[in-house]
Amino acid sequence: IQVRDVFGERLLENFSGGERARVDLAIRIGLSKMLARRAGAKLETLVVDEAFAAIDRAGMDQLIECLPVLSQEFPLCLFVTHDDGFKHALPQQLICSKSSAGSVVEVVA
Repeated sequence: IQVRDVFGERLLENFSGGERARVDLAIRIGLSKMLARRAGAKLETLVVDEAFAAIDRAGMDQLIECLPVLSQEFPLCLFVTHDDGFKHALPQQLICSKSSAGSVVEVVA
């Protein structure tokens, strides 16, 4: 896969781990939107599960800047993460944890 960025074109395999994670997310969103359009459907929900694990702090900050754009594209955005540094950017959270009685879900708005 050839990727064009501010530095020109290069192969996806030549990107760092964090850069690849961001490009992978963009590709997934783009392919999903294209397939939905072909099917005559509209995507209403975006679910991202641990897509940010390989991203450094600068990359995380860039993704956080993109959240308003994503929320305009997808009325419902769900991000699954174990990264405490990302949670502050989310306006609402479902925090799942284990207790001796089983799983507990806390809603933080």
